[in-house]
Amino acid sequence: MNNIMYPFGPPVYLSKVDDEIIQELDVRIEETGGKPEFDASGQLAGRIKKQTHIDEVISTKVRDHILNHCKSFYEQTSQDEIPLTAMVLDSIWSNIQEAREFNPPHQHTGNFSFVIYTRNDLENITEQELQNNEYDSRITDYQNQRPLGGLIELLYGESNWMNWTSFCHLPKRGDILIFPSWLRHTVYAHYESGKIRISVAGNVSLQ
Repeated sequence: MNNIMYPFGPPVYLSKVDDEIIQELDVRIEETGGKPEFDASGQLAGRIKKQTHIDEVISTKVRDHILNHCKSFYEQTSQDEIPLTAMVLDSIWSNIQEAREFNPPHQHTGNFSFVIYTRNDLENITEQELQNNEYDSRITDYQNQRPLGGLIELLYGESNWMNWTSFCHLPKRGDILIFPSWLRHTVYAHYESGKIRISVAGNVSLQ
């Protein structure tokens, strides 16, 4: 599944990562998660304790798979007539999000950013639950909006009655999202003790 969406102007890519790639990421996250020598929490925007660099432990196969998704995104959305000469994976890290942890609105460096989901204990929220607890950005009582737990929200533009200014996605294992690095985004806290959401994120530059 390759899917380019234009929810509010800038393109957003949603697809699936191969199972064997997800399985390798599972192993690398287990090897590095929470270990001081891989700690990335002081260099990232997230209010998440277990954020770790995995640049040095992932295989070439994983890198190539991610870059192939990014190339697909570029080829489907670019209006640049100059051919792409190189695409570089600048950085890649994992996020193990536990209850009450979150990522505030922020941007990345590079040209594209991606996030791959390897686990989300809250992914089985039903459509009915979502409809019964419809997200309203004007509401600040996030704790009572349980289905927001673990959602990623992309933010763009000025809010008014004519425009959509946000796009929310409930991640499932194997999902990959790609979007322009300058696009602001946030990840909401959940309040389910013992449940976690694990993702792998990174930035890509065009050369």
